[in-house]
Amino acid sequence: MIGIFKNLLPLFFILLALRAFGQEYHFEHLTSDMGLSQGNVSSITRDNKGFLWVGTENGLNKFDGYSFTNYHHIPNDPYSLSNNWIFCVRTDLQNRLWVTTRNGFHLFDRVNDRFIRYNFQGDASYLNNLFIYDFLFETPSLVWLCSTKGLIKYDIDKHIIVDRLEKFENKQILTDLDVHSLYKDTKGNIWIVGNTGCYKIDFHLKKVIKINLYDSKGKILSVSTSDFYEDKNGNFWLATTGLPDFL
Repeated sequence: MIGIFKNLLPLFFILLALRAFGQEYHFEHLTSDMGLSQGNVSSITRDNKGFLWVGTENGLNKFDGYSFTNYHHIPNDPYSLSNNWIFCVRTDLQNRLWVTTRNGFHLFDRVNDRFIRYNFQGDASYLNNLFIYDFLFETPSLVWLCSTKGLIKYDIDKHIIVDRLEKFENKQILTDLDVHSLYKDTKGNIWIVGNTGCYKIDFHLKKVIKINLYDSKGKILSVSTSDFYEDKNGNFWLATTGLPDFL
């Protein structure tokens, strides 16, 4: 059984504002009392119009700085979300908004304020019935998709799979992962973090590498990883079930 795979923020998510002339932080709690559809937040992004998009276990929310607009699945409406449990919300290189749910990959139609469900075709049609945990656009048409069947690169214009990591060593370990996040580093490698740890897809070595974390005695730790970050010095940071880890 696939467990909860996103790092959920309990009861509310936090909007952080930095004061311009000081180092004080002000936290404002945006809750369901203000119109947020549900308190378990799974994904957040900001679009080029300034709207904050918040995915939850029960719907997608658009915040304009004052109020929320909620989006849910509506039975018999093909232009609503296919499911209310939002996995991931991101913008692509053309500032288009994409959303994955428990059973769908959607493009937001800004003009008509609705969602168009993308239909995977050909040898990628299996994705229509799978969890797509996360995705990364490499170009306006090429996107990396991480599902329960692993990682592939797909051309959304030509409707074809262009990379299955077929020549990569250990690619089988990416199957059936509970994934929290995808990240592409400055060297072009892709990192996957999830309930069973952290994985690096090294395009130079053509190898999938499981990143082991060790305690002070040299013992391998079994930890869940929820996020990944590369700082300006090229250092990698992992958010885990314990303290943040530095690679």
